[in-house]
Amino acid sequence: MADQPRSKIIEDNPIGNGLDTFRASFNTVCADRDIPCTLDALGQLDQEALRNFTRTFLRAAQNLPAADLLPATTRRGTLRSDLLRLELSLDSDDFDLDRIKPLLNPALANPLDDALIWDRVHDVQTPWLRKTSSFANSSEYREYINNVLKEELSPIYIRLPDFHKIYFSDVPNLETVSKTFFKSYLEGNNPLFSND
Repeated sequence: MADQPRSKIIEDNPIGNGLDTFRASFNTVCADRDIPCTLDALGQLDQEALRNFTRTFLRAAQNLPAADLLPATTRRGTLRSDLLRLELSLDSDDFDLDRIKPLLNPALANPLDDALIWDRVHDVQTPWLRKTSSFANSSEYREYINNVLKEELSPIYIRLPDFHKIYFSDVPNLETVSKTFFKSYLEGNNPLFSND
């Protein structure tokens, strides 16, 4: 799977009717608010409705076959784990719902453009992925938080005996090169480090 190009994964795993529930919920939301079901309706939804609508999309997208095959945008794993993290961050106060609209628009368009949808999923990930402090502290999400933290932090090792010797002993002239490298950051008009 990792060797398969992204475009091939998307082509071999079409969205098909995988977003039908999401799209039907859009029609329901529009009908409930007496809003025409056009892409402009997203701009007429209040924050809570948009948040719930976004959650519906993210849950549907997590169940699409391509989500388990496409790589995660910034971490190990698959895009499905990115979508889960994004869903968990929806309830944070600093989540900018306006940034999600470019993702929702192609998911509502006729016909669906699978590649564009997955491109938008990729684009929307970065701002929220690294904010574990924004997870809601509720029993509904608690079961997911440990898994997300483990994936974000990866294995952490402390007090490894002989770490320096094991990992750096094969680097020729490491001490000399390190001193030269560090010295270059102390010099110049705008040094990155100072002796202060």
